[in-house]
Amino acid sequence: MPKKIALKLGYESPFTVFSVFTTQKDYRLAWLMNQQLSIELKRIGDYTHSFSESQKAGFPLYHFHYRQYRMPIFLLGNKSTEGAIVTDTPVPDFLVLFCNVSEFFDLKQFQKEMRKIKQVQTLAPLDEKARNKYEDFFYDLEYFLTEQHVI
Repeated sequence: MPKKIALKLGYESPFTVFSVFTTQKDYRLAWLMNQQLSIELKRIGDYTHSFSESQKAGFPLYHFHYRQYRMPIFLLGNKSTEGAIVTDTPVPDFLVLFCNVSEFFDLKQFQKEMRKIKQVQTLAPLDEKARNKYEDFFYDLEYFLTEQHVI
C-alpha cells in the first residue's frame, strides 16, 4: 500500500508583537505613544476580524512608518463588544506590532520608553507559542495591511 503524503504549508509571521494593558481608549494611547516615543501614529481605519461566519467586529488600527529603519509599527485594539482577538489570560487591551523589525532598531529601548508611560500598566512581548496559536489572525492581518498598501 503506498504511503500517504501530507503537505503542510507553514506561515512565518513578519510581526514582532507586544501586548499592552491599559485603561486608556485607543486614541488616547496613540497620543501618549506619539508623545513618549516621538512618533506619529495615525488611525488608518478599522481591522475587521471574523469570529465566525455570522459574527464580525471592527478593531481600531493605527500606523506609523519608521523611515530610518524602513519598518512600520501598528497599534491595534484587541477588545470589542463581540470579543477579543488575542484571548490569552489576561486579555490584552491593545497589540503593538512591528513588521519585519530592522536589526538596527532597539526593541529593548522601545519597551523601556513604553513603560515610562504611566497609563500603561503592563507591556509584554507575545511569545512564539502564542504567535503560533494566532497564526490565522496574523496571516489575515498581513493580508489586510497589504491591501491597504501600508506594508
